[in-house]
Amino acid sequence: MIKYFLLLTTISAFSANSYAAINCSGQIEVLLQYSNGDVNVRTSYRGDYTVFCNLENRWKDVSPEACRGMLSILLAAKSTGKPILTYYPTSAYSCESLPIYGSTPAPTYVGLVE
Repeated sequence: MIKYFLLLTTISAFSANSYAAINCSGQIEVLLQYSNGDVNVRTSYRGDYTVFCNLENRWKDVSPEACRGMLSILLAAKSTGKPILTYYPTSAYSCESLPIYGSTPAPTYVGLVE
């Protein structure tokens, strides 16, 4: 019975790690919008540029409508100096090791931290 419990615990831990997500929080250092619609951000948690979405076309899983909402939160954070919280549904990276520019996974959400 104890062996079964240990095996089940190990499998559960493995499964949780493979489906873990990351939450990144920090200040917006630079916020860019490109003519093609890309919204690109350099944050303190990343230290490099990361595409969040595209205002013209669906980018990965983010619609242009959702992108406009994300951009308004990013603009509010930049203008008030408040940090953002971004959720990525992947455990393949850490906040610091997210790929740069368009290779980044799409964020599920971005929020303003009080």
